[in-house]
Amino acid sequence: MIATWLVLGACSSTNVVLPTGDGDGTPHDTDTTGGTTETASDSGHVPVGDPVTESFPYAVAPADVLFIIDASTSMIGYTESLLGTLEGLVDTWMARNIDFHAGVVDIDESDIQGQLLSIGGRRWSDPLAPTPGSLLRELVDDVPDPSTQEEGRTSTYLALTAMGPGLANDGFLRPGSDLAIILHSDEVDQSDDNPVSTQQFIDYLLALRPDPNLRGFNTIVATEDFHDISVAVGGVVWSVSNEPYGPALDAVTATIQGNNAFVLTEAPWAPSITAHVVEPDGTEVDLPNDSLDYDSKTNTVDLDEYYPDSGATVEITYNPLL
Repeated sequence: MIATWLVLGACSSTNVVLPTGDGDGTPHDTDTTGGTTETASDSGHVPVGDPVTESFPYAVAPADVLFIIDASTSMIGYTESLLGTLEGLVDTWMARNIDFHAGVVDIDESDIQGQLLSIGGRRWSDPLAPTPGSLLRELVDDVPDPSTQEEGRTSTYLALTAMGPGLANDGFLRPGSDLAIILHSDEVDQSDDNPVSTQQFIDYLLALRPDPNLRGFNTIVATEDFHDISVAVGGVVWSVSNEPYGPALDAVTATIQGNNAFVLTEAPWAPSITAHVVEPDGTEVDLPNDSLDYDSKTNTVDLDEYYPDSGATVEITYNPLL
């Protein structure tokens, strides 16, 4: 019996973003002038310094999400549960400015094993698709009924090794992308060691994405056949019978979205914190104090539900405590 869910070495699209430094420990654009003011708060008068502004570059890798889907008869109910989450999942990705490719591969052995399915000439969903959520749902719903054995490991390997120029899946996997594999099945894995054994597959994934922040082998399954892969590579492990799948897919999303929490160099007076975002296209967004979350234990400011575009600059202004 596999665990209901477990995040194992889960990848993250970015590490904690630290201020851009000048080499002396002082962030760029930080006001280091002295001075003290007395500012009233609910707890009385709090001594604080003059306002400080810290500047943080915001960058997040594109995310290539590969679904390996079992469409066998026993999966009908489970497939419906998955289908019911996909449009909301893509809406979340869009709202968080995730630059995603989401493609679908049949788990079964066949003449086209490992090839991305297509709808209307589109082999994957992305933010430029007219209705990206509906397209991903259609791709998953279009996986044919199986005629042969389910081979999750083999199908994943064949899909990934067909990503090069001129090959069947050319263009899906981008250089430096965050690779998130999501395998959905209720069957034992019938892959054999040809073309790849479990250990060879693990070694392949580790070589394909050496950075643990840029890989995840995520499974929504009924057996422990893929457990060793998820342990070695990192990923979310979820039971296929634990419906709905929203929490599992939210956990996967957390590994591919940008990290919009920023570590400050000084402890701030929390009510004074504000943020200013300059997007790559020059658009400027002001985030007031009540739209931010501050964690005093980690001294981080979280932009909460605001996710900038990759390449933005985030400026956080606050009065440091004295």
